[in-house]
Amino acid sequence: MGGVTSSIASKFAFFPPNPPSYTVVEDGSCDGQLQIPEVPRRDGVDVLKLRTRRGTDIVAVHIKHPKASATLLYSHGNAADLGQMFELYVELCNRLRVNLMGYDYSGYGQSTGKPTECNTYADIDAAYMCLKERYGVKDEDLILYGQSVGSGPTVDLASRLPNLRGVVLHSPILSGMRVLYPVKRTYWFDIYKNIDKIGAVNCQVLVIHGTADEVVHYSHGKQLWELCKNQYEPLWVNGGGHCNLEIYPEFIRHLKKFVLSLNKSKAAAANGSEKTVVNPENQTKPSNGGTSDTFELGADLPEVSRNSLDSRLEKSKKSSKPEKSRMSTDCVDRFRRKKDLVCIQSETGQCCMQSLFQTLAFLEYTPWLIVGLGNPGIKYHGTRHNVGFEMIDQISRSEGIVLNTIQSKALIGIGAIGEVPILLAKPQAYMNFSGESVGPLAAYYQVPLRHILLVYDEMSLPNGVLRLQPKGGHGHHNGVKSVMGHLDGSREFPRLCIGIGNPPGAMDMKAYLLQKFSPVERNQIDEALEQGVEAVRTVVLSGFSQKITRFNLGQKYKHHKV
Repeated sequence: MGGVTSSIASKFAFFPPNPPSYTVVEDGSCDGQLQIPEVPRRDGVDVLKLRTRRGTDIVAVHIKHPKASATLLYSHGNAADLGQMFELYVELCNRLRVNLMGYDYSGYGQSTGKPTECNTYADIDAAYMCLKERYGVKDEDLILYGQSVGSGPTVDLASRLPNLRGVVLHSPILSGMRVLYPVKRTYWFDIYKNIDKIGAVNCQVLVIHGTADEVVHYSHGKQLWELCKNQYEPLWVNGGGHCNLEIYPEFIRHLKKFVLSLNKSKAAAANGSEKTVVNPENQTKPSNGGTSDTFELGADLPEVSRNSLDSRLEKSKKSSKPEKSRMSTDCVDRFRRKKDLVCIQSETGQCCMQSLFQTLAFLEYTPWLIVGLGNPGIKYHGTRHNVGFEMIDQISRSEGIVLNTIQSKALIGIGAIGEVPILLAKPQAYMNFSGESVGPLAAYYQVPLRHILLVYDEMSLPNGVLRLQPKGGHGHHNGVKSVMGHLDGSREFPRLCIGIGNPPGAMDMKAYLLQKFSPVERNQIDEALEQGVEAVRTVVLSGFSQKITRFNLGQKYKHHKV
């Protein structure tokens, strides 16, 4: 199950540019050396293809500075590739006077394979071994640099190398789950557990984070810095966001100061003197001067290209609700120690693996795609045919999930219910074409049919009555027809139907669907939306259990109570 949850998490964590921003070709005039034709040619630049221990081939660039005092190994964010980062690498190389190696993760740019947590660990290891074997770089001359998601492989490698010169964490994350949801403990299915590994890093660590970062809150950087054993003066960029810190003068100035400090520490250690550790607790204040230290990046390097955690991974608002209990890391460790999951013997000598798997079956963290059907535009707001949209809005408000991104012709928001990741969606291509959003979203995020919850209006139910079903037909609903058509005709997906009643008398059905509710009907719908949120929570956390059966029974007779 760990591999499954890691794979699902990867879908939420990695957004490689598509198509890639560069190609790799062989230069016939230079003994077949590799070149990237999309970037300007420079002396001292090597383009490499490296084989990782997991069998993928990744692309890397090594940029040489004639007076380098160290080597920087840069792990970029989750929404950029080498072509987009190249000019920044050259700028850092020149300003800091370091050699620099940047690499693409598996599945990024022209690298083969798929981007996963485990692959990124193998990717950075391949880049590190290349520096050691091809360029003769020693650990004491190496500085690791991790930006946003890149802080994951950076901290992992740093925790295994005791003699590094230094580490830079640029807008780092505590862990993948903590970006989406403010959990208070580390779960076994989480990815990039920097919070658990940072204490094993021996060298000096510089943390840089913007105070106005809306993607990864700067409390992530602060907590990581507080957990460091060997802290260097951090940089909290006042007003800095997630992908624009390089334009602030204090950014490059502080980096240069850090690199110079590491050089002096190495020289002092070589002379037998004690290494000086800079460990102030005061926040670094931005300076108004020193514009000569400001990056002047070319127009071909847009700001968005370095967005290290895509806006689709926007941090959902913190919930004041108490955390629901889940299997702790200790329980999982004890579980795994029992003969590597082969068999667990109870006191009576009988195998209790079946009951254990029943417990684990409840702990399913496969993401849910919850789609409300409706028509976009203000003129359709509040109409009977748009109650699916209203339910998504109600869930968004209740769970603090912001719908702020357009993907696959839908307005989407990513968050969690409990610790289960969910994707809320409101298709924007009109009701009869809803499947054009649902099909691609389900394919992109690899959501199985059993976790696609469709929310829509149902005339066969009284107004305000809800019904949850694990599967069903389209019932002549054009939106559901479209969705089924884009899911290969399958009807094996759950749905939440919201009753709107039948048209009175001989009223035209289309006119009825586009009509707004009466005051009495509106009150019934508002009550139904609140009940619907609780029903959705139950389905996401517990599946179609007896609770849902009781819910449906209660809904059936709720308007007949005395």
